[in-house]
Amino acid sequence: DKKPGQGHVDPKTAAIMSNAPGIKVASVPGGSTITMPMLADKAPFSSQDFRLALKYAVNRAELRDKVFLGHASLANDHPVPTFDKFYNADIPQREYDPEKAKFHLKKSGFEGTKIQIHAADAAFSGALDAGLLYVESAKKAGIDIEVVREPNDGYWSNVWRKVPFCYCYWGARPTPDLMLSLAYICGAAWGDTNWCNEKFTNLIAAARVELDEAKRKAIYADAQWILHDQGATIVPLFQNIVHGLSDKVDTGGQMSGAQPLDNFRLFKKWSLTA
Repeated sequence: DKKPGQGHVDPKTAAIMSNAPGIKVASVPGGSTITMPMLADKAPFSSQDFRLALKYAVNRAELRDKVFLGHASLANDHPVPTFDKFYNADIPQREYDPEKAKFHLKKSGFEGTKIQIHAADAAFSGALDAGLLYVESAKKAGIDIEVVREPNDGYWSNVWRKVPFCYCYWGARPTPDLMLSLAYICGAAWGDTNWCNEKFTNLIAAARVELDEAKRKAIYADAQWILHDQGATIVPLFQNIVHGLSDKVDTGGQMSGAQPLDNFRLFKKWSLTA
């Protein structure tokens, strides 16, 4: 799951392929997330205000345009994609706001604290470039960040879940429960922040057994608010699923963004034209 290159092509390759004869590029909004987990049991990341400062210091649109070359959509610091029926559209999109970042930085009591973010292209193609952009956008908020370049080899065993702040990538899951239970609840098997919010965890447990879909949607809406405001993971973007296809391939209409290769239904949906 930690191989974002599987099943689709990276943005730079897509740009080259789009100019190749007989090739078309299909870019479909997806549910895979680019994330920046913080260890919430380590200062200064233990401060909710410091985490909010870091969230407001990310220029998501710049990241989408310059690193992903447009092949991504803005995320709102939780992993539920906009096309999911349980997505909470009432949460305002968090924008890049250096002044709000400064406010929360001052409130946190950690002004002047230099931090590091660890990056390697093992996390996702362009992670190092993302880090350099973040250094500049955070600087305007008075936050001093250093990018630590890590080797691709061993990134998932030696860096992820070990260092206080790094880049990560999560493949999409078919339901919010699978994603949130796997990585966000207290004691999550693949949690990468050590963040534990009992109310959030109880909400996810309640949603899992709620049969009324409207009530379940309301529960997930509350859970997304908690992650947005209090969570220890910055989720700036959803990565598109990008395919390079022969121009003879007919995908049969709108492709799914749930998983690569049209949610692996290519043999059922796609066909070749003359």
